[in-house]
Amino acid sequence: MLTCAVFAGHCTACGTLLSKETLFQDLDHHQDHIAAVSIWGRIAAPEEYRGLEIKLPADLFFDRDHPYFEKVLHLPGIIFQFSCLRCQTQNAAIETEVHAFRSSHARHLHLAQLHLVIQNRRGKAVRLAFPVLDQRSEHSLRGVQASAPSADTIVQAERLRGLLQTLHCTPRSLQCSLCRSTCLPEDQTEIEQELARHKRHLGELQVEFLVEHPDQYTGLQLQARATHLPPHSVWLAPKLKLDCIFLELSRQRGGPTVTPWNTAVVEDYFRQHHSQRNPAKFLAVVHGPSHAHVCQFQVTHVHFSAPSQVSEWQQLFSQPAMEEA
Repeated sequence: MLTCAVFAGHCTACGTLLSKETLFQDLDHHQDHIAAVSIWGRIAAPEEYRGLEIKLPADLFFDRDHPYFEKVLHLPGIIFQFSCLRCQTQNAAIETEVHAFRSSHARHLHLAQLHLVIQNRRGKAVRLAFPVLDQRSEHSLRGVQASAPSADTIVQAERLRGLLQTLHCTPRSLQCSLCRSTCLPEDQTEIEQELARHKRHLGELQVEFLVEHPDQYTGLQLQARATHLPPHSVWLAPKLKLDCIFLELSRQRGGPTVTPWNTAVVEDYFRQHHSQRNPAKFLAVVHGPSHAHVCQFQVTHVHFSAPSQVSEWQQLFSQPAMEEA
């Protein structure tokens, strides 16, 4: 939960700077161009971001039926990355890295961005980058009192928590479209050798792996480009571990797109829309100690241990009508 004390705002359509008092009293005057209005907030929590001043889109909080802002805002979100436009660097959003980033980029922190995954008004999980304006000492937040988050805000936070998954996987194959070769690695050494052989064209190398945990994804075989995965030092291990924020579940060609909030959504999507000729795919942010990559996982195989489920799903995959879904 990102908690921000609002101290000002700005409307690019009107070209006016809005004081805190004006922002709360006259915001309904900007209804016709609310997308042009930004809120400037000073972060009170989490602690490692305390004192940062960021620019937030007003339409994240604005409701035409109730055009009123609290003076302290609660935004459910998953903070996954800090980036600097000047240095072209990024840091993972873990406490020690955040403090180090704020210190090393202090002189040009107005060129930094805070990256979050939030739920928008359409009910989708989206990535947003919030510009950093400045940073203040903790004294600037003395006396800030926030009301408790609303029930709806807490529900949103819990839904977002469902997008966080750590996949424990075993590499199954490495396929290079340039060399037209396939490797079925038997151990760590063979994986390292294969990566070294393709290091100059990793963009052509597809890595397929079997998910062994968590339960709702157990048995899935996923495939991704080697360049979309985290640095090799992270995933070159007997058991590949991927910390993911799942954003989207769709098909390779056409069809509906959903946010995989929970197991029921994922299983229902596979049952209705996945087929061998038009497989499902995940869009996710894969993050680690010092990186965050947007990665696309193609589902190459779905396996269920229960015999009745296997039979049912195999029948679904063989139905031509599934292509019309």
